[in-house]
Amino acid sequence: MDNKTPKIVLIKPYVPPDKFGTVSPWDVPDLGLSYIASVLEKFGKDVSIIDCYIKKQHPDDLIKELKEIKPDIIGITGNVYSAKYSCFTA
Repeated sequence: MDNKTPKIVLIKPYVPPDKFGTVSPWDVPDLGLSYIASVLEKFGKDVSIIDCYIKKQHPDDLIKELKEIKPDIIGITGNVYSAKYSCFTA
């Protein structure tokens, strides 16, 4: 049995600004992902967060980054509004 610590990546997808140009919850770092990462790190897990909104990262670039990282587990945050931006294929 392999006792390797799994590499975990938590992702906040890129969501384009709304047509009104207002500030949205996507304009600030995701505390939920930060809380999850903190607990995982407390238990010795190798975890990182990719905030595609802050990085203005296109899904194709995200896929390239994930192929470089080679995570064992991927978590993606989302809600009703962001669901269509949270789905992509590698």
